[in-house]
Amino acid sequence: MGRVLVGAVLTLVLVAAVVLSVSTLGRVENTPEAGPGAEPTATAPAPADTPSSDAPEQAAAAPVPVGISRLVPGNPGLDAENDGALPQILDGNAATYWSSYVYANDTFGGLAPNLALVVELEEESAVNKIDISQLNGTGGSFSVLLNDTPTLDGATPVAESGFTGPSTSFPVPRVDGEAATAKYVIVNFTQLPRLSGGLQAAYPWGLRIAEISVS
Repeated sequence: MGRVLVGAVLTLVLVAAVVLSVSTLGRVENTPEAGPGAEPTATAPAPADTPSSDAPEQAAAAPVPVGISRLVPGNPGLDAENDGALPQILDGNAATYWSSYVYANDTFGGLAPNLALVVELEEESAVNKIDISQLNGTGGSFSVLLNDTPTLDGATPVAESGFTGPSTSFPVPRVDGEAATAKYVIVNFTQLPRLSGGLQAAYPWGLRIAEISVS
């Protein structure tokens, strides 16, 4: 009887050991093995944006005329009495105009070698075209110049012409593929146009400038 009992106990112990072994093996088989790619990998942070030295420069501003003045280096007071009408050259109304004195010849009656109208821009600006509108004048001679100061000294000439009609347009040459820039646009008259329209025959030369536009 005792032997039977001991045998039964040993049998139970053996069965329990077998069951425990199978259970352990099952858990081991279901556990994934470590292998390539199983380990976590660190991700390098994206590099921060840095300013590029190749970024394009800001384009020059569009021209905005803010004032106009008369410049007569050889005789500063010549035509000063008519300065009050100068702003009408920039008022956008072609029916209003500034007029000079009238003279007996096209060289200002020998009183000065030239007279310039100086258009001031709000800031240094890109200048692509200059338009001049006038009344009753034919011929004469003038040049158009750009400068960073309101003077003829150091100014860059961009066009030269006389009047053949009521309006004249001047495309401004580009510089190295870019629009020319300026703070001042200067129209320098060296010979006066001949005026028509009921003026005294003895004094037919002068200026009637309606508009100077810069774009």
